[in-house]
Amino acid sequence: MGWYSVLINALRRSRVYGKHGMGTAFFICVLYAISAEVHHLFIPGRSKEVRDVLIDSSGALVGLGFICLLVGLVRRKR
Repeated sequence: MGWYSVLINALRRSRVYGKHGMGTAFFICVLYAISAEVHHLFIPGRSKEVRDVLIDSSGALVGLGFICLLVGLVRRKR
């Protein structure tokens, strides 16, 4: 799992649950991806591409989807 799973856990401990928690986690992941690309502006030889933000955001969506599946399986098992 990526750092987004740590983020989801932190949100849950802050009592941010469900769709609101997932949306907040995704928003923070996108902001982090954007900040990484802005950071590349100051490093010679590094590329700065919107495509990288989209790739990182897609990875966050896949990770969040995986977490949703796991939560669903655990709830079904109970």
